[in-house]
Amino acid sequence: MSHPFNSELKLKLISPYGTSLELSINDGGFSNNYNNTTFTDNTNDTTDVLGPFNGIYQPKGGNFISKYFNCNVNGDWILEINDVNAPFNAVDAKNI
Repeated sequence: MSHPFNSELKLKLISPYGTSLELSINDGGFSNNYNNTTFTDNTNDTTDVLGPFNGIYQPKGGNFISKYFNCNVNGDWILEINDVNAPFNAVDAKNI
């Protein structure tokens, strides 16, 4: 995913039943882009990492097993990406 300022982004994964897990929240400082980025349990989170993000990271909002334990995985999952500065920088928001 290309974006000029990772710190403006909030990434969230939402299950078909509405359970959500925050993957990354305003991380990465003035770096840009998430390249080949994977979120999984039991690894480092993005808190103290400067981008571009390229690798495997722990979700910011906890872990997958605790959020989605006993959750039916069938259905449509949503990756919600919010640019916190979208009202002020519509070009960035359109190019995510």
